Amino acid sequence: MSSKTSAQIEESKKLRTVYGACPHDCPDCCALETQVDELGRAVSVHGRNDHPVTKGWLCAKVNRYLERVYHPDRLRYYCAPWCAMHPSIQLCGHSRSGQ
Repeated sequence: MSSKTSAQIEESKKLRTVYGACPHDCPDCCALETQVDELGRAVSVHGRNDHPVTKGWLCAKVNRYLERVYHPDRLRYYCAPWCAMHPSIQLCGHSRSGQ
């Protein structure tokens, strides 16, 4: 979660609020309120207070979601062992020659 307060974030940038649900498959299905800047980058994530079960609380995984998503050392591409052999997959950067 961002270390800035909501007021500081809103003062520094024009933000829009995006409402969504947690991407994890747990029974709570937490409602999220995400502040997004002009470039489409999330700057804060909060639980929605009107959620009937979690009432604004987020688990440890989602509470620090932005730290993981924007961390410079995060895994950005997954390369399956067979990707270099498949002609339509080019995302990981492997050449089809096996190099």
